Amino acid sequence: SFGAINLSPDCEEFLRTTLKKKDRPTAIFAIGAVLALQVNRIFTDLGLVAGRDIALVAYDDPAFLEVAPVPIATVVQPFDDMVKRACSYLTGLLRDEEPHLPSTDYVRPTLMARQSLHKNN
Repeated sequence: SFGAINLSPDCEEFLRTTLKKKDRPTAIFAIGAVLALQVNRIFTDLGLVAGRDIALVAYDDPAFLEVAPVPIATVVQPFDDMVKRACSYLTGLLRDEEPHLPSTDYVRPTLMARQSLHKNN
């Protein structure tokens, strides 16, 4: 579920303290969509605007980030490609074929650039 990961109170306090500093980060990369929305709420509480004052990027790309008050940029995993590769591997195992899976398999993510990216980046 999207609500499974939340900022802990300690993490939220650290983020608020860090964002109040003069030399605050220029960007925040959230590991999930709900975390990105929570970070964006903290931005708003502090008078910051994603894409104007600080960049915000989330991992994964649920549709609700596109329609957030400030549409949030995301890094999209190629799930279709990942599923095809996994199914091919598992099908081979079920057929008692010798697995032909490389020790490392790379997939290329895509950046969905939206308004939350800093205009200078």
